[in-house]
Amino acid sequence: MEEPSPTRTSEPTATATPVPAGVPILSQTDYQSSTSYRRLVGEVMNNTGGNVKFVKIIATFYDAAGSVSGTDFGYTSIDILTPGQKSPFTVLYEATAAHASYRLQVQWRATSDQPIGGITILSSGERDSSTSYRRIFGEVRNDSGGPLRFVKIIATIYDASGRVVGDEFGYAALDDLPAGQTSPFEILVEKRGGVRYELQTQGRRP
Repeated sequence: MEEPSPTRTSEPTATATPVPAGVPILSQTDYQSSTSYRRLVGEVMNNTGGNVKFVKIIATFYDAAGSVSGTDFGYTSIDILTPGQKSPFTVLYEATAAHASYRLQVQWRATSDQPIGGITILSSGERDSSTSYRRIFGEVRNDSGGPLRFVKIIATIYDASGRVVGDEFGYAALDDLPAGQTSPFEILVEKRGGVRYELQTQGRRP
């Protein structure tokens, strides 16, 4: 399945399209990530009524004349989205003057697979790490009823208007987390106007 999504950014200029049902893009931000690359971060929501996976965000870039000047893609940070669930995403693309505008499309697959639940965030906080970065830290507990491996903690960063300005993640310090056990975690995030964050988790069985 594939559908267009709304776009909004300062550089390059985005082409606005109607907000669709399905798996729409709720917001996004585009900024220079390095001397050679730009980073497009945003958030989607599963409005399909069932679980979806492999949510892919495809960017098509256009020059000032409206001709295609490039393409790139990324995936949501959360693998399986249940109905109503949101996930951030990142598309890293080459910065070039040829890109004057872009359009985003979303592709996904319906699935009967279920994400592993019962990963509890016991606490979290944040502190400055440098002039450009902050650290989000906290503790998770495995309440899933079985052992887990590589527990991932995903942080969606929002600005004062509720727009996504960051998509970052980290892992529990313990690679293997037995049922009932806790582990600390830490995530390094760029400041970039973020005023609040939301955390989500996912893990897999050994």
